[in-house]
Amino acid sequence: MKILKNAILSTLIIAPISLAQAETFTYKADNFFNSSIGSFPSLELDRPVSAVLKTENNQFGETQISHFSLDFENAKSLRIGNLKKATDPVYLPSCTPENTFVGSANSQWYFRAVNVFVCFNPIGDYEERINFTYQLEVKTYDSWSSSQSPGEPGLFLASGEGEAFNSTFNKVIDTYNTKLEGKTLRLRLLKRPGTVAGEFGSADSGFKIEALWMGNGEKTLVFRDAPIQPNIVAVGFNVETVEFSETEKVEMISIRYEDEFGAVSQTPEVDLRMLVESGFGPIPAP
Repeated sequence: MKILKNAILSTLIIAPISLAQAETFTYKADNFFNSSIGSFPSLELDRPVSAVLKTENNQFGETQISHFSLDFENAKSLRIGNLKKATDPVYLPSCTPENTFVGSANSQWYFRAVNVFVCFNPIGDYEERINFTYQLEVKTYDSWSSSQSPGEPGLFLASGEGEAFNSTFNKVIDTYNTKLEGKTLRLRLLKRPGTVAGEFGSADSGFKIEALWMGNGEKTLVFRDAPIQPNIVAVGFNVETVEFSETEKVEMISIRYEDEFGAVSQTPEVDLRMLVESGFGPIPAP
């Protein structure tokens, strides 16, 4: 039996421990619950068409909302950046000061300023989906000419909640080409792990691999042996070829990944044929 290693990918590199780089993610929702009051008949906030949240993971592993926007069918869009973590008690469902952020938009609609309170809670093992809740209020002032707020709740305008999906571009971090059953197989490893929907409502989580198998189509494969922990990213493929004879060989594949502190590790190996079967279905024995 002979073991051959892919020369450019076979070395396991242990990087020095360092703080991870800050990352930004964009989440988008196109269908979510919203309620508003009719105090301003010509201001139609009851039909939002999309919501966008941008979050940042800083070097200390903390996540914050940096941007929030709402688009409406019959009202000017709301865009708020530079949100800050809430310091006062928050009275929104499933929200606490730790996961709630506050921002303000000046000269919005008919008002001097509109405040937004928005919070989020991650869903699942990775940063693929979040639940979010928001509330819009007219900011109040001590007097017409004052720049000071009395610190009291503003006039309620609208609120909503829903589920948003990560729409951030997922970079291809490595590729591997080989042949399976005599046909070219091309694998592209995506940087961020995630979840891929399966049949009958099932879902698999792990590192995502785009596979193009000539004559069989394209599938997104899931490397299920990925560790479940926040802020990990794929680094590259590691492939070993085990030759039992001149005509019989098995390719074993694993993935190198980096954690939030910059340390690089490696997943267990899996049979490449079995990985492909997980997406394309059973492959007849030769």
